[in-house]
Amino acid sequence: MDQGFFIFFNQFEFGGLSSIRIMLGNKKVEVCSIEERIFGEKKYRRIVAYRYKKKGQLSIDDTNGYRYYAIVTSDTEASPLECINIYNQRGCDGEHHFEELDHDFNWNKLPFDNIEMNTIYMYGMLVAYLLFNAVKIAFAKGINFIDKTMRIKNFILHFVTLPAKWIKTGRRWILNIYTTKDYSALWSS
Repeated sequence: MDQGFFIFFNQFEFGGLSSIRIMLGNKKVEVCSIEERIFGEKKYRRIVAYRYKKKGQLSIDDTNGYRYYAIVTSDTEASPLECINIYNQRGCDGEHHFEELDHDFNWNKLPFDNIEMNTIYMYGMLVAYLLFNAVKIAFAKGINFIDKTMRIKNFILHFVTLPAKWIKTGRRWILNIYTTKDYSALWSS
């Protein structure tokens, strides 16, 4: 990485660059930008950096009580705030799917030591994820406590770990579900 990138952060941290203070959501942030050559490229890239004062317990990444973020872009026309807003909108279209695959369907800890077996595993988990979403959307139409954005852990809490008991009354078997929630929409469809 080019040394200018590190100099930029040192200047930002010690106030060497002019920064502006803005409200980003509900946080007061300091924003600055600079154009630098990074990663050995000939073309200049714009680096938009921002920081905010971290409240509560700090992590090892927080420097002097601040949390730092940087965005590298080729857009030199937009304001720093526009660059931050465009970057923050990137997850709305599909990044949450990869997060669910990573955490709920174990893509972050692959079980095999070769790429071919892990590829097959990832395809299998992707099919399971798609089936899970299809079932979740179908159940959300009939049951009011099922949400289309529900994660698998919450879904399992409502369906797999549901306490029930088969009882025999009047020469027939009845499934007695011990809950206050109404699951009758599942049986009628």
